[in-house]
Amino acid sequence: MSDAQAPDDVLNLDCETIESFQRQILDWYDTFKRDLPWRDNPNPYHVLVSEIMLQQTQVDRVIPKYRAFLERFPTLPDLATSSTADVLRAWQGLGYNRRAVNLKRLAEVVVRENGAELPRSVEALQRLPGIGRYTAHAVACFAFGAQVPVVDTNIRRILSSLAGRELSDRETWELAARMLPASRASDWNQALMDYGALVLRATPKRTGKPSEPFTTTNRFWRGRIVDALREHGVLTMDALVNALPYPDREEARVRGLVRALHEEGMVEYDAEKDAVGLPS
Repeated sequence: MSDAQAPDDVLNLDCETIESFQRQILDWYDTFKRDLPWRDNPNPYHVLVSEIMLQQTQVDRVIPKYRAFLERFPTLPDLATSSTADVLRAWQGLGYNRRAVNLKRLAEVVVRENGAELPRSVEALQRLPGIGRYTAHAVACFAFGAQVPVVDTNIRRILSSLAGRELSDRETWELAARMLPASRASDWNQALMDYGALVLRATPKRTGKPSEPFTTTNRFWRGRIVDALREHGVLTMDALVNALPYPDREEARVRGLVRALHEEGMVEYDAEKDAVGLPS
């Protein structure tokens, strides 16, 4: 069923149902909320770093990397003036290295164009490199107290459970906006995230189809290329291929991925020397 055809009954929940649900979630949160370091001091830069790191990475893996990253790059100007290579080295262990490159580019833009101050509005945040709808709402809400909804996977599961059916993306955002308690958007959004992570856990989908081994994907090999450059510095292409740890590495594939990474600004390829390294 398309969004245009989807019934809007779920958006017409009565006030009593909404208020009861709000009390249930907030009472639970007051007792069981997670102690996370980025909640102690909602510094906008700290919130931004945490949200970028939490994209597709589990909380327990993020916490030590978050602390180490802020020790290495304590402010946006520190991050903006550091080399991309240093940022990628600090990012090691989190995966999805493009996030680190975009975060560095974002810092450069904010320092250059906004006096090193993150913009406060969802719209302005979403114009920054690597910032999508979710991250813009999360930073606006958690860093600046904006009374806006935040929708991640956990929140979508909770609201779909409340509705009794799988909600579309549009329905989820609309219902999330309706459910916001007055003046408590930050507590509410974080309460839903914690409840979804700790109580309403996702049920693994069973398709019966074997998935492609992770080690055969381009994402896997892109990550290994960056890891090799973190460890060894500049390498000739022959040395890079030899530094990759698996017997099924393919030079043609590695060269193609290096070209793509070079175009994305994640590595620097010197055609004359046939050598590659992390960006300066």
